[in-house]
Amino acid sequence: MRHKAYHEYLIVFLVYFILTLIFTYPLSMKPGIVFDYIDYLQNIWNFWWIKKALLRLHTSPYFTSYLFYPQGTKLVFHTLSLYNSVLSIPLQVIFSRPTVYTILFLSSFVLSGFGTYLLVLYLTRNRFGAFLAGIIYSFSPFHQEHLSEINIASIQWIPFFCLYLMKTFWEGKVKDAILCAVFFTLVSLCSWYYALFLVLFTCLFIAYHLILREKRLWDPKLLKNFGIIILLSAILISPFTYPLIKEALSDSSYLHVPSFRLAGLLGIRYPEGSLTFWPAALGYMVTFLGIYFILKIRDKKTHFWSFMTIFFFILTLGPYLIFLYKAYPQIPLPMAILQKIPIISAIRYPYRFMVLVMLGLAVMSGFVCKMFTNSLKGKIILFFITSLIIFEYLSIPLPVPSSSITIPKIYGIIAADKGDFAIMDVPLNNYCSAFSMYYQTFHEKKIVGGYISRTPPSALEFIHGNQFVRLLLNLTSFRLFKKDKIDLKKDVELLKEKDIRYIIFHKDFLLRKRPSISLSLWKGLIPYSVSKTKIWPQYTDSKHRGISPKDAFATEAELQEFIQFITSILGRPIFEDKDIVAYKIVKNGKGTI
Repeated sequence: MRHKAYHEYLIVFLVYFILTLIFTYPLSMKPGIVFDYIDYLQNIWNFWWIKKALLRLHTSPYFTSYLFYPQGTKLVFHTLSLYNSVLSIPLQVIFSRPTVYTILFLSSFVLSGFGTYLLVLYLTRNRFGAFLAGIIYSFSPFHQEHLSEINIASIQWIPFFCLYLMKTFWEGKVKDAILCAVFFTLVSLCSWYYALFLVLFTCLFIAYHLILREKRLWDPKLLKNFGIIILLSAILISPFTYPLIKEALSDSSYLHVPSFRLAGLLGIRYPEGSLTFWPAALGYMVTFLGIYFILKIRDKKTHFWSFMTIFFFILTLGPYLIFLYKAYPQIPLPMAILQKIPIISAIRYPYRFMVLVMLGLAVMSGFVCKMFTNSLKGKIILFFITSLIIFEYLSIPLPVPSSSITIPKIYGIIAADKGDFAIMDVPLNNYCSAFSMYYQTFHEKKIVGGYISRTPPSALEFIHGNQFVRLLLNLTSFRLFKKDKIDLKKDVELLKEKDIRYIIFHKDFLLRKRPSISLSLWKGLIPYSVSKTKIWPQYTDSKHRGISPKDAFATEAELQEFIQFITSILGRPIFEDKDIVAYKIVKNGKGTI
């Protein structure tokens, strides 16, 4: 009997694997491609840094001197996603880092589907409902959209945690409690966000059954197993949480940031083309199944899933109501209260609660399927519903670039230059710094800037304290400098003292490649992008997927003026092509040729 079950699981696993290859096309066919998404480049750097810190430097990965040179920076609150980064180490021996990233990204789909299948099969004893639930959770727009954020895409262990939490509650086995703690640890090492979400989920589960006056809650055996989950989880994650707690107690000022990326209520105008670009989307058919569940299922214990789904959906809306793209800060929501709680206040993207909304809808859909599988007519209806869900969620080809990022030739010159020195990529904004971090995985020299999740103020002391470096932050800094010229001689001399040997000016990051996308289109694409009471104006060019200030780009004339200014200070460049101008600083003069 057990052999038959394993055979069934293997078939289900393989079907989810095939679906993953289809849903992620063409990425699944060219896994080594390098995207120009800044969070993706940051994660590639994470893989490089964890391997270098653990295997070559034999040091803690929670501090690096390779970013924000010369003082370095703490990485305690940076999203290292240790599960993915550590797992990448042996894979990097065989594959390139971009290929490793793709392998881990694709595995999250297969395991998410399989884990949800096991959870819903346990709850419903219905194979078809379990299989459909796996499709809904694994291939949801929320999951597909996070192509560039492996930590947020790593949703695969959440269903396993829920499965063994349920089994611990209903069956009371110590083995299930141990596995629940193990999967909580895996979730934590993927994303601390998700660990926090599961703590809320567990509290909600217990509170719901307290409301139902479930006598099982007071069973000494169950209390012992819950104690095992808490104690074992604490032991397993303590080596990783200790640095976080220590830093939070000493300086947590940069941990807490205002919430943004909120899900707008009834902003349901799907964008043209890919539903994947709208991670707050539930899907019409899946929403219908959820509503049908609420109206037709009468079992109070089962209705925990509708209660949980509605609760977390409200949290995705953020601290106040957003209705039809308009914010109403005078109408507070539960998140406004939760944000006053320490740790929870660090959640800056409430829409990420969508991961539990999708899990809840997947489970509810599984229960609905169970109602229809007893007749031929019902099975035909289910086949039709499943086809519609797949059609609605299928978004191929995935928005991946047709060609990979290439390493500019200047970094080959820098890599060949022996010695322990630093370089500076200009402009020193997040976008350029993400590319700089990716290039660092090739040349392995220290860099002045950096793009990390939470930047401690100490990391910016040199950048803000050196007037020459500060004016290279962005065009706005240069424009202000032109109005009030300052003597920069001492600041440039300090670069020489610190052995910041190369300055690479990226022309291509300062020129707009195509007209701005209109604000109305951005509202359709990303309806959750709301800050306070105003929707952010958002701009894009061929290399910029994220958000830029209105004046982030230069005209050709202004760009040339910027380059001439740098040349007047550093001397003739040692390298120039259509995208880059590079300067070398030596201690006995200006630039060299």
